[in-house]
Formats: sequence, C-alpha cells, structure tokens
Amino acid sequence: MKLRFLRIGLAKPLALLLATVAVGCHHKKVTTVPINLDYARTNLGYRNSGLIDAGSLYFWDMKENELVSLARDIPLTERKSSSTTSIEAKNIQGIEIGLQADIPRAVTGQIKAAIRNNYIFLVNKANKATSSKRFDAISKTYTQLRESGQDPYFVWRVSDLVSDPGRYKLVLAESPVYAESESLQFQSGGDGSISVQSPNNEKLSFDVKAPKERSAKCSGSPAQCFINLLVIDVRLKDSEDESGNPVRTIDYRPSRGIDREKLPEALRKLA
Repeated sequence: MKLRFLRIGLAKPLALLLATVAVGCHHKKVTTVPINLDYARTNLGYRNSGLIDAGSLYFWDMKENELVSLARDIPLTERKSSSTTSIEAKNIQGIEIGLQADIPRAVTGQIKAAIRNNYIFLVNKANKATSSKRFDAISKTYTQLRESGQDPYFVWRVSDLVSDPGRYKLVLAESPVYAESESLQFQSGGDGSISVQSPNNEKLSFDVKAPKERSAKCSGSPAQCFINLLVIDVRLKDSEDESGNPVRTIDYRPSRGIDREKLPEALRKLA
C-alpha cells in the first residue's frame, strides 16, 4: 500500500504553512506546498496580514476579484472596550493552497476543512472595536473630495457601482480587533496530527502536523491584527435641497447575500 504524508509547519516571515509531501516507502521525492494564511477569514474578521487600517475604502470588481484603493482615511467613529483579553479567532477560511505539488485537487478541500476545524489563532491582549456612522463618514469624504476640486463620481466609479451592482461593490475596512500578538494553535492539544483521506483513492492518506513555530505577524504596540469588511451597495437617490431644488445624492446600503469567499484572495492581491 502506498501512503503519502503531509506535514505542515509555519514559516514566520511569510505567515505560510509549508506542506512537505513524501511519496511512498520506496520513493524519495519530497516537495513543499505553500499554504497561505494571509487575510484568512475568521470569526473575528480577516487576518490583517498587511495591516490595512480601519477607514480604508476599496472598489471591488467581483468578476475580476480585484480591489482598488479609493481612500485610506474615512473618518469612522470607533468605540473600544476599556480592557483587553485573550480571545480565539476560529473557523479559519479563505486560505490559499499551492497546487504545484502532486496533491489531488479533491484533497485540497479536505485540507482546508481540517485547518478550519482544528486550528485557531490565539490573539493576546485583544480589544475589539466597533465602528459606527460609517455611511455618514463615507459621505463626508465624498463631499470633501468634491469641494477640493476632484471628481469623486468619476474616481470612485459611481456610474459602474450604480449600473451594475451585481458586479461592483464598495468595501470598507472597519471594526478592527487590536492586539499585541497572535499565535497559531492546534485546538485539541497533543502533537496536532490530523488525518485526511482522499475520497477517490482509499490508499491515499495525509497526515497534517501542527507547526512548532508560532506566528507573530502583529506584535509590539496594539495593532489592528484582524479587520472586518463591510460590503456596500451604491444607489442614486433623488431629493430636494433646502430651497426645494431637485438634487441627486448617493445612498449607501449594506450589500446582502454576497459570497465573501473570494475576498481573502482579493486582499492578497493588494500586497
């Protein structure tokens, strides 16, 4: 019987899990597959690998899955708790698995599920912030740009946002989790061994080992280690000014029913 073993260990500089694959008892072929945890989605928000600041606004082309920066200083109102604590970022999703090694595609979904169900980020001295008055803050920035002589309607591609909301959205970084450090942990203790069986080949198995190294991507002064993303629909609204003259304003609303699975990949493209 031929067995294949997958060992995963963390590489600190790039925050990657490195999967080492050994093929068979009589084969010495060994290769590594990068598993990227940058901007992974968790119950606390997206792992802020590039330290995106709350108040950053992006134009999201969902068809191309590309984010374009529009502003970095939306003046959000933020409320933080008065104390810090250690919390867990669970349900890790949106990871990237390199496919250059001889790993069946059917197994990559199981690897992702194993990581999602068995690993957590332990976030130390964390403080969860809540952003509010978000749409007012976006409107304020839009008005300031217009008053400064710029054309935010053109720069923010409002025409595209309004005409094709199924493809184009705004994305606002908000409600960050401040912390001093994070570490990747295996939930069940022990050596972190997980078995993943290929559904197409009963003789093919993978053994996932928890990494011995720990990630310290966010460290030092409290940093925005996790960030939440608000996806926004844009509409034009007809109204009247104080003198009764017709005016057209921009209306912002939370986007409902959006598939967010591609957002980690789009965020990684920003790097």
